[in-house]
Formats: sequence, C-alpha cells, structure tokens
Amino acid sequence: MFKAQIQPPIKEILQEDSSEFLSVPFDIYQIEEDAEPVLVETKRFGFPLNKPADEIEAEIKKFMVAYNSDFETAQRNIEHEQLHEVADETIKTLTGKEI
Repeated sequence: MFKAQIQPPIKEILQEDSSEFLSVPFDIYQIEEDAEPVLVETKRFGFPLNKPADEIEAEIKKFMVAYNSDFETAQRNIEHEQLHEVADETIKTLTGKEI
C-alpha cells in the first residue's frame, strides 16, 4: 500500500504567461507490515491560488486511490504472467513424453 505525505506548498509563477499557481509537492511512501515506510517518489501538482485546502487534499486522495489500484493491477499481472510461464514450461516438458 502507498500513502502520500504532503510537503509545504509553494506559490510559483508559470513562465509561459506569468500566471501564479500553488505548487503542492507530496512524497509517496510504500507501507508494508512490520517495515519502515520507503520513499518511492515525489510528485508535484499545481492548483489555482484560490483552491481550498480540502479540495487539494481530495485531489491527492483521488490520485492515491488510482496509484494504489494501478500497483495492485500490476502485481496481479505479474502473478498471472508467472502462472503462465509455469504452465508453458509444463506443456513443454510433457509434450511428446512417452509413459
């Protein structure tokens, strides 16, 4: 499972049009039972200056739900591929065997 920890937001200026926005960095940690959290990556989202904190939090929560879901899907795909590798090896081993 992954969790986000929001770092201090920063007011920044977009170079293209000099518009201001709120840059909100957050660290993503992988959380495992009986282990220390491991920093996986840092993301940074941009929001309008007038965006309320609860809406920013909701956006990051929504992102983290998708992040966790994508990881779980990738894990299932790896397990599925490994299962097929075993089956392919069994087929190869059994093909043409005389008993």
